[in-house]
Amino acid sequence: MASFKQPFNSMRSRDYFSPREVGLTHPDNDAFVKLSDNGSIEIMAGDDLGIIIDPHTRTINIYGDSIRFHTREIDGLRWNRLSFNSRSTKYTEPTFTDVDLGNVGSIYDGIDTILDQ
Repeated sequence: MASFKQPFNSMRSRDYFSPREVGLTHPDNDAFVKLSDNGSIEIMAGDDLGIIIDPHTRTINIYGDSIRFHTREIDGLRWNRLSFNSRSTKYTEPTFTDVDLGNVGSIYDGIDTILDQ
């Protein structure tokens, strides 16, 4: 089983909120959401289980024993302009396929109905 250990100083700073940091902690367990002074966003459900978004390295770190994605079957999981091939169950089949851009939604879908009012 993989173990995710943070550097000692970083781990110690996660045990408390500074006076300027904003967040929520659960009173009965280790879950918390924290907007850190360094600009990172930490969403943790327990030891080594959560998401840390770091603006300095522009990375999203996901910690957990397993990660499951629940998406629609076609083009549900993408990497840039490539789509993971859900039918790739054999070594000879490609892992990635081209994204069908005709099937891609936009955050602006339906905006015309709102603006016409």
